[in-house]
Amino acid sequence: SVDPAKLGLAGHSVGGGAAVLAAADDPRIKAVATIAAAQTMPPATKAARGISVPGLHLAAKGDLVAPAIGNAEAIAKAWGGPVQLRILDKSTHLAVTEGSHWSQRLLQGKPQRRTQRLVRALFTAFFLTHLTGTDKYRPLLDADVKRAAIEFDPSLEEEAA
Repeated sequence: SVDPAKLGLAGHSVGGGAAVLAAADDPRIKAVATIAAAQTMPPATKAARGISVPGLHLAAKGDLVAPAIGNAEAIAKAWGGPVQLRILDKSTHLAVTEGSHWSQRLLQGKPQRRTQRLVRALFTAFFLTHLTGTDKYRPLLDADVKRAAIEFDPSLEEEAA
């Protein structure tokens, strides 16, 4: 069943940017996760400033379509609430896609099972932690994971200080 009090958004590429825009406009949204988020019009970075719910942003290290620096990293650093940015090593923009698609002829990358499994695990831990209140999966979110190092997380920096 769907609980409207526990609504989260996830998106890839422009869908990630759109998830950020939607979260900025809808107070029902309680958590947002993106993979290889792309900037949008209006800019997702501008919308991110007004978001106070937790955010998880994953960026592919080898992404030539939506490089982290101008997209996921910029969105994460503008985020108004708790946020984490992870860089996925040995990954590309299309790594989370499944099957063949015409876009693979135009865009860099191809589906990668290892990246798909890693993203599913991180998204699942993130949403279960922030939407259900369980701490069972927090260790996965609070530590570097093989191929998914934490690049930016202000809450972990505060704990270390």
